[in-house]
Amino acid sequence: ISIAKSSISLTGNILTPATINRRLAVLRAATRWAWKQGLVSENLSGRVPRLREENARQVYLTAGNIMKLSRNSPNELCKAAIVLAAYTGLRVSELLALKQTRSDAACLNVLKSKNRKPRVVPIAGPARPYLRALPLGCSYRRLIGWFWVARARAGMKHVHFHDLRHSFASMFLAANNGN
Repeated sequence: ISIAKSSISLTGNILTPATINRRLAVLRAATRWAWKQGLVSENLSGRVPRLREENARQVYLTAGNIMKLSRNSPNELCKAAIVLAAYTGLRVSELLALKQTRSDAACLNVLKSKNRKPRVVPIAGPARPYLRALPLGCSYRRLIGWFWVARARAGMKHVHFHDLRHSFASMFLAANNGN
């Protein structure tokens, strides 16, 4: 199999290398399964190519950017989600799964993390007033839709919700290095 271009157009839609790789992963899994079932004599999954992905993002928000996003939120739940994500480093799925938390709590208990292991997340001062919004009680799609409204109003359409997690790490490192 040979894929020469960095993107392919099918039915008028341009597929990026990342999308193509996700679809090729299904083909790899199918060929590996066929081999394990004895349907083919050789494991061909290693012959399915992967395209080079150049999709690394370098978006780090400042505290001012985060406040600008939160001020432009369409509602209080979105505002709370933005501030909590930015000052705890939580993923959106972790944030949506949080239970009611006292405002004087020292940390958040994340029961379902990406690797399915529970973890404890300290609560930074700027996030504390927004704990009263927990649980958020909305769907992933609804929260992301609200976030898109906030970022458009703030003139920051390039920002993704996950950038709040990266910004937390960046601010944390800067604060601990004295920068």
